[in-house]
Amino acid sequence: MNEIRVMLVDDHTILREGLRLLLSKQENIRIIGEASKGEDALRMAKELSPDLIIMDISLPDINGISLTRMITQADPRIAVLVLTMYNEKEYLISALKAGALGYLIKEGTIEEMIKAINTVYRHQIYIDRKFPSSVVNEALLRMKDENADESDDILTPREKDVLSLIAEGKSNKEIAAILNLSAKTVDVHRSNIMRKMDVHDAVSLVKKAYQKGFIKIK
Repeated sequence: MNEIRVMLVDDHTILREGLRLLLSKQENIRIIGEASKGEDALRMAKELSPDLIIMDISLPDINGISLTRMITQADPRIAVLVLTMYNEKEYLISALKAGALGYLIKEGTIEEMIKAINTVYRHQIYIDRKFPSSVVNEALLRMKDENADESDDILTPREKDVLSLIAEGKSNKEIAAILNLSAKTVDVHRSNIMRKMDVHDAVSLVKKAYQKGFIKIK
């Protein structure tokens, strides 16, 4: 059985320690690195070239979905398994579009995680069984149609609304209140906007948005 070299990316120390303890008991899994921030994860992924990264979405600096895209584009050999508390289909779809091969909800069992790790390591898709088949099928279809249906330069009207408020310095919570959305939905919009604009932080996003004319200087 081939050894799977795994890197953990999560900003909660207790969760990383628990994962390390549980996964280290598996004969074919070796934890080679841990990161609590996106910038550290990028550097370590380049230095260590793990076979697989277990990735949280909520990180203090770079959104985990954007981070997944950056890592998989830089090295397609690295497989990413998202491990998150978010069970909304928008997050699942965004993660798969970003290049993740697996998506698990944190309340799942260690047995399912082991199965997901072994599946994703073979560069096959694994999606948490809590998602209904209709959602899984939609996510897979959206992932396949990514290049055909979506231009990096086109933002939806709602994404433009979110972008304008980001440019004003509003937080996700403030944007959610203004647009009558949930903070989670705003976070998904923010991630999709960054993907389409090919940027990875708010400063670069606003700068490029002005350059492309999506927002105007007042």
